[in-house]
Amino acid sequence: MCECRRFTKKQFLKSRFLNDVSDILTPSNPRGKSFLNYLQRVSTQLEIQDLDLCQLISEAVSLGLVHIDHTSQGINDIQIWLRQACVYIMIGSKAKD
Repeated sequence: MCECRRFTKKQFLKSRFLNDVSDILTPSNPRGKSFLNYLQRVSTQLEIQDLDLCQLISEAVSLGLVHIDHTSQGINDIQIWLRQACVYIMIGSKAKD
């Protein structure tokens, strides 16, 4: 008999969030290329030197997981949310300089 693990709502939402992020960042996905180009343009406008896209996206994903944990709600448009989170992180890091 198969024992299926039951996911909590938060676990399900987090898993879906991570899958959607992974899909967006797939190299062959045009939306991912557009997203990365957008981040590069914003970093240029904010005059941020040596932007580490991997670290930036990791921080944004962590914020998304914390958001799901605290609200028990999913994120409707992952790409828009990621864009906004990344910009806020860049602005915050620029303010610390």
